[in-house]
Amino acid sequence: MAFKKKNPMAEKSKKWLTDALLEIMKNKPYNKITIKEISDKALLSRRTFYRNFNSKDEVLSLKMEYICREYISYFSGEQNLSYKNIIHIYFKFWKDHLDFLLALDKSDLLYLMLQKFNEYLPLIYNHFKGHLHLFKNREHLEYALYFSSGGLWNVLLKWIKEGAKKSPEEMESILREALKNANLTIIV
Repeated sequence: MAFKKKNPMAEKSKKWLTDALLEIMKNKPYNKITIKEISDKALLSRRTFYRNFNSKDEVLSLKMEYICREYISYFSGEQNLSYKNIIHIYFKFWKDHLDFLLALDKSDLLYLMLQKFNEYLPLIYNHFKGHLHLFKNREHLEYALYFSSGGLWNVLLKWIKEGAKKSPEEMESILREALKNANLTIIV
């Protein structure tokens, strides 16, 4: 089977357009941004934009895919998959992408990142399947991943709303304490 070779210039154009969208989103609501603004900011023509994308939604979706792939690569070489280490990596990763999260939040679009992240959970599962022995079966492990992902996402939202001031180490400590006390009936 022959693989279609990617055009390096097209890939660069896509990257420039996604970066341009993020820059504009820092100062302007997403729903007010035009294709022309994105193209101009990327120093590309509208024609180049439409050669690569059908809409600005596709640009945003690709930016989210880049971020999800980067997140997965954070774990690819990681041997220590303790919850403590996962929490630390999670908040370190998102601190590095705080500008993007804040831009999404400004336009009430954070839910799109969670949806995209959930699409990538099966790939994340591959890094955890070595821990399958801790669960009754694969399905239970998948539910645990969705449970953890949702919980971490909500804590991330609270962290963002509070200005993302706490370090990944502080967040790790807070969540470790929460997990230690999770057997209390405060959750259910």
